[in-house]
Amino acid sequence: MAADTFGRFHCNYCQENINGLRIKCVECEDFDLCLQCFACGAEIGKHKNNHSYQFMDPGNFTVFNGESSWTAKEDVRLLDAIEQYGYGNWVDIAKHIERRTPDEAQEKFVTYFVNGVIGRQTMPPISELERMPVAVDHTAADGAGPLSPSLTMAPGMAPLQLEPEQAVQLGYMPLRDDFEREYDNTCETLVSQLNIGSVEDEDVDVALKLAHVDMYVQRQRERARRKRVVRDYQLPAAFFEELKKEALLQVPGGARMPRRRKDKGRTLADRLRTLGQFLTRSEYQQFHDNLQAEKDLVYRIKELMRYRRNGITKIADCVEFERARARRNAENGGEDKKAHDPDSRQAQAPLLGGSFSTSDSSSSSLSQAAAGLAAAEELPPSPPSPPPYTVEPEPLNESAGYHMLSKAEKRLCARLRLRPANYVALKTGLLSDQLMRCRGDPVRPRALTGLDKHHRKQILSFLVTAGWITA
Repeated sequence: MAADTFGRFHCNYCQENINGLRIKCVECEDFDLCLQCFACGAEIGKHKNNHSYQFMDPGNFTVFNGESSWTAKEDVRLLDAIEQYGYGNWVDIAKHIERRTPDEAQEKFVTYFVNGVIGRQTMPPISELERMPVAVDHTAADGAGPLSPSLTMAPGMAPLQLEPEQAVQLGYMPLRDDFEREYDNTCETLVSQLNIGSVEDEDVDVALKLAHVDMYVQRQRERARRKRVVRDYQLPAAFFEELKKEALLQVPGGARMPRRRKDKGRTLADRLRTLGQFLTRSEYQQFHDNLQAEKDLVYRIKELMRYRRNGITKIADCVEFERARARRNAENGGEDKKAHDPDSRQAQAPLLGGSFSTSDSSSSSLSQAAAGLAAAEELPPSPPSPPPYTVEPEPLNESAGYHMLSKAEKRLCARLRLRPANYVALKTGLLSDQLMRCRGDPVRPRALTGLDKHHRKQILSFLVTAGWITA
């Protein structure tokens, strides 16, 4: 009907275009005449002026009688525009009709097609719509719409907590719960050009295509894993929180104040950060808390052992002991502070037979620490001290730094009963001296105290044989 209404027609006799009313021959196929030629009784070919005919209007007649006097052509254009642009986009609909405003288009459709006879005949009344059963999604969160991200989100995962301007900076689309640019954004190129199912493919071609699909699946899994980590740990929110902290450190003039850390070394959280990708947020937090509790317990055990070595058997006496030690530290200038530190005492105690140093200054520091320890243990009369506590030698394969050694180095440390950490420190010092010697810098001879002549000779011979230093 629309094609018949809006099609362009011409007179088969005079070949002029027909824009208004035309005459259509009933007996001849596809034969039209304009009013002038029809009035003159024109005949051409098989058409005779006595054939039956019909008057055809191209759509200028009115279907609905009203004040606006819309033509049938405009009504069809209105319905076609709503189907093309969607209900509510009245600006584009009016442009499609060409001679109507957006308000007129909305009023026409609502009045005659929704609330009019056509609407009443095609749509059930509101009372019947309320009685119709509606499917309810019981798996969605409260207030979630049909396209809510919670419907496709993994159980236990919370949506990203971002402000609107932060989401714009990251290219994050909250309603889709997705980013404009994904991790490994070009991985789809692996399979975008594959032609699967071709009968002409050989076995090698099929295997190659399957390998491409497998690579694509692996990269998709990595993308999903990273999304899980980002959402579980709320990394975007933590990132913007860190930016706010850095902004507070800004000073006038463009200079930045140095960020202070609680300690010089890496904290426990920094060392465990790599494990976060393998654990959920709750598991990681529990693991961190357990390690921190273990560290606190080890420190407390060492502290209690120090009290016991000094003859203290009651918790109440520990306070008086600490006060006395603080007074001695103040009198001695804090020389014995390091000697009473459990961690420093552990670092000085050998595990596999004798400590050694790589410089002359280390022996003096050890003697000072020993003197401070002796001064700290001189307490007022107290119960007799128990026998000294002995520590069983730690197995070599459980020592710190054992995994950093090669097989030959492990055999050398086992033969010399040398701790891996001490060997690594010695090796680092000797390699540093070798580098300075190659650059022509003066090198001070390094005294390997704590090792006998035979052990020193074996270590130097091993390093020379390995090519790390020169004889």
